[in-house]
Amino acid sequence: MRFGPGGSTRLTQSPNRLCSPAAEFAAARPAASLADLAGGLADQQRRLDVLDAGGDPRTEVRAVFSWSYRHLDASAARTFRLAGLHPGPDFDSYAVAALTGGTAERGRQLLGVLARAHLIQPTTEPGRYGMHDLLRAYACELVAARDSDAERRAALTRLFDHYLHTAAAAMDTLIPAERHRRPHVPAAATPVPPVASTAGARGWLDAHRATLVAVAGQTAAEGWPSHATRLATILFRHLKVSGRYPEGRAIHSYALHAAQSSGDRGAQADAWRSLGVLDAWQGRYEEAAGQLRQALAAFRETGDLAGEARTLGYLGIVDWWQGDYQQAAGQIQQALVIFAATGSGRWAR
Repeated sequence: MRFGPGGSTRLTQSPNRLCSPAAEFAAARPAASLADLAGGLADQQRRLDVLDAGGDPRTEVRAVFSWSYRHLDASAARTFRLAGLHPGPDFDSYAVAALTGGTAERGRQLLGVLARAHLIQPTTEPGRYGMHDLLRAYACELVAARDSDAERRAALTRLFDHYLHTAAAAMDTLIPAERHRRPHVPAAATPVPPVASTAGARGWLDAHRATLVAVAGQTAAEGWPSHATRLATILFRHLKVSGRYPEGRAIHSYALHAAQSSGDRGAQADAWRSLGVLDAWQGRYEEAAGQLRQALAAFRETGDLAGEARTLGYLGIVDWWQGDYQQAAGQIQQALVIFAATGSGRWAR
């Protein structure tokens, strides 16, 4: 820790994070369980308390941070507090616009104010900023004390809507032929970045990969189950074809938890199938078959014939890759019968 001009706080980012909110913990550790993520959140308060334990007003962490915070105007102060809620490792003006309900241009201005106060730091990516873990913990304390539960939830809902909508728009650009298979996502209420070009869409998905994992974890754990399940379905193809298997496994595991907690049997089936496909692509055939059989039972239970047929097809592929050609042929034949009955000739999932 050191001090910037005018007594403002400047923190250098340590390679080892000192404290990590649950959702950011999810981004850094895609294999973490939801219980692990909850522990990350509980640790924030303890770390600030430990660093304050000496009682020296010159070094007390909260007092030092307040020197920078108290010189902000109301808009910048609110932005700092809400930025502490952001689940990913960094954020941009569009995320700030979603959290605050403002414009992207105003978001850029506020990010500049916070950067000059050394409350956030620019990353190596232009226009993106990060927040030191201790400052994030301080922001979370402030937002909990000064913004109501309803205000915090509204800000997070706008943020999650933003990521869900932008991910859907990016996938519509990259794979428009599968648009009808992805869940419908209403237009976002706040500005969205340009993802209408292939380069823009792929660039956004790659740049926000860690944040999307964090969003999936937080929405699954803290009461936005539909966001978690829809996000997983939207991202399935991208994560599979780009070989992002750890992130894919994390996101679909969070979606499965969300679907189970909300009793959404159809979303459970989709998550099991996605996990099974990812296992198959990594050569874990026994695990893949187990996931796909659970998906098949759930699709049959819900009467989703298309889901049943695609899952049978994948079971056939898994059998084929293991050399059980007779069973593979039986699975695929069943899939073809259902596809014929429903007027579809293939399973491009």
